[in-house]
Amino acid sequence: MDFEGQKKIPHFEIPLKFLRDKFFLKWLGSSEGIIYLYLYSYIIRSNEVTTKIGKLIYAKYYKRNILASSWDQKTMAEKVGFSINSAGHVSRLLTSMSNRGIIKKHKDRLNRRSINIYEFGTHDGEPYKHETLDLFKYFTKLNAEKTMSDFLGGNWPIAWEEIGI
Repeated sequence: MDFEGQKKIPHFEIPLKFLRDKFFLKWLGSSEGIIYLYLYSYIIRSNEVTTKIGKLIYAKYYKRNILASSWDQKTMAEKVGFSINSAGHVSRLLTSMSNRGIIKKHKDRLNRRSINIYEFGTHDGEPYKHETLDLFKYFTKLNAEKTMSDFLGGNWPIAWEEIGI
């Protein structure tokens, strides 16, 4: 495959500093990381989708520079190899990621049916040109807090505003 063809294939770029971060690598191999990567692989980036959910995500999210995807939790559990009864576990993993700012959960409606949309970050227009993922913002902040904790003897500030950031 030539370079032009490779640019059209979606890929997951990980900055090198995260490949050297033991907390990130441990998370990446966790159940949470597996669910994140599965959902990430279904981000809608084209109007050439055939499903109604895909068309909704493209029109309502991607066209507004938001990276998003959607799958029901039971299907996610099955697709990543969890037990067939793991939808509740997947729900807890998604809630945990949402609470920490790794993803954002949105409720939407399609044909009078409620669906979950998962937001990953933003893009600057052209597919695959530049994407900013909330995942990396979260781990950057986590590493900064760990560094501050080490510097302050184990007590980092309650809020960044306390130290003027």
